[in-house]
Amino acid sequence: MKASAYTPFEVGIRDRIVGFFVIGAVLLFLVGFLMPLIQRLDAEDGVPFYTILDQTYGVAPEATVSLRGVVIGNVSSVGITQDGMVRVDFKLSTMYLDFYTRGSHLTVDTQIGVNTLMTGSGLILHSANPDNGVMETGAFLTTETPQGFASVLEGLNLAELTDQVTEIVTNVESITTGISQNQEKIYRSLDNLEEVTGSLAAVSESLPGMIKSVDASLASLEKSLAAVDQMVENTDEDLQTALDGVIELSGQATEALEQAEVLFEATTPVMNQMPTLLVTTDVALQSLTQLTDQLGNSWLLGGGNGDVPVPDTGPTVHPHDDELYQ
Repeated sequence: MKASAYTPFEVGIRDRIVGFFVIGAVLLFLVGFLMPLIQRLDAEDGVPFYTILDQTYGVAPEATVSLRGVVIGNVSSVGITQDGMVRVDFKLSTMYLDFYTRGSHLTVDTQIGVNTLMTGSGLILHSANPDNGVMETGAFLTTETPQGFASVLEGLNLAELTDQVTEIVTNVESITTGISQNQEKIYRSLDNLEEVTGSLAAVSESLPGMIKSVDASLASLEKSLAAVDQMVENTDEDLQTALDGVIELSGQATEALEQAEVLFEATTPVMNQMPTLLVTTDVALQSLTQLTDQLGNSWLLGGGNGDVPVPDTGPTVHPHDDELYQ
């Protein structure tokens, strides 16, 4: 058995290189695992802002900051500034970073207190227009403070309020005086109202009888309307028959008018020749009259002397030769 002396562990260059690689891999693993956790912790810390108040109004550390009823942060500290004002530091969640726009302001979330008119329980954020952009970290926000009894009294003009109260009392006194002076008129109006009420009562008593009469009249009218409806129904058939006869007569009259129109067209040439016929007939009658007169005066027919002159009967259309008769 060969025995050798103990020697310490020797680290070579290769071992050092492997060790460096192992340590680097562990560091990378730790960095990759811890970075999200660190970022999450940083995110949960919130974005800091602050505001200045003339007093705390009940706002204390750990008070909530809300936006439309949703809690988005809390107050981290409340302190006094060098000029005697109250500085309130608060942090808001990064989840609603888009709502922290420039021009946003705060109001004290007030509630009714016992010793004072208003006490604060937190802050309310009112976002401005999103086009203004997001505020810078640590920016200042203005805060609208609630009004207490003192501030309300300071805002009132006591002298003006006293004058108004005095004027109201004067007006009430004048109204009371006017009521006292017009009391008799009021009593008279009440008496008239009583008479009117009595008349209304009398009318109310006679109203049922009037309603019954109206009902009877309506019943009679309904019967009359029923009779008229029956008569209309009975005469409907006769009226239809008469209308059919009228339609038939209208057709016959139309046919007769058509025939008369044809007859007028046929007699139109004859009517056009009537004036010529009348003229010719008139001329013939005049000639016949003249011939009769001449024959009556002729001696051959036992008339008068031949020396008697024949009266002139006027111009004729067809003159005759009288030498034969002389």
